[in-house]
Amino acid sequence: MSFYAGAFDPKYILTTLLSLQGIWFSTYGTNIALWSLGMEYWYYIVFAMLMLPRSTAYAPAVRWAAPAHRAALFVGLSAMAITNYGVGYWIPEFLRRTFDLDVPTMAWYLQVRGVLLIVTGVVGVLVGGWLCDTLNRRYDDGYVRTALIGYAFLFVGYVGIALMPTPDLAVAMLVPATLGGAIATVGGVASVLAIAPPNMRAQLTAMYYFTLNLIGLMLGPTMVALLTDRVFRSDDSLYLSLAIVAGASVAAGTWLLWRARGHYAVSMREARGWQ
Repeated sequence: MSFYAGAFDPKYILTTLLSLQGIWFSTYGTNIALWSLGMEYWYYIVFAMLMLPRSTAYAPAVRWAAPAHRAALFVGLSAMAITNYGVGYWIPEFLRRTFDLDVPTMAWYLQVRGVLLIVTGVVGVLVGGWLCDTLNRRYDDGYVRTALIGYAFLFVGYVGIALMPTPDLAVAMLVPATLGGAIATVGGVASVLAIAPPNMRAQLTAMYYFTLNLIGLMLGPTMVALLTDRVFRSDDSLYLSLAIVAGASVAAGTWLLWRARGHYAVSMREARGWQ
């Protein structure tokens, strides 16, 4: 915890944003959380936000309204990163603490986990692509609906992992969790690219993944650790922290995506006029 906690020092964050590492703050070039935020902030966020209002691909009203709607879309889609990082990183320790597994047994379950991730992930991408094509033909917000379907699987899977009574059932819940994550990923990427102006797609894609990774890496594992250490104050309560973080983040993301659907449909209709 102390290693990551140092990344949330206000002086460290401000120093990083202003690219003054090594001048005002000693930390530079380490793997501590957020160390590259200065470069990514200027490259992906500031430049893209300055250029977007000048894009001739958007009608004026849509151009100036887009950042707020896009922010809700990006943050809403970040829920899958919080669950993937927050729950995913803690699964080995969760198996050890909750079921008191020895190292060989835990290693076997992790091997099974790897196979499930590969197989279910591929299936999820294919299903997500089919859902995107099918729903996009029927609805202007079809890509967002695809992500919402993925979130339903995410909720069941990641909350279920933490609450299952046996390690076999916990690992089995990786199937809906991985399937939902893959479907939501496909829907998320498609939704961003579909409403991006043709000359801004690379910048918006970079902003999208920057937001996902920033929120997911910063909040996911840290929220689980803080709940376990500071709220429950017991290592044996890790499963409760995982269930709360997964459930709350997916519920919040679902609400944001649902609220963004109307604005997204307007942007989608505008984007279809570019063809």
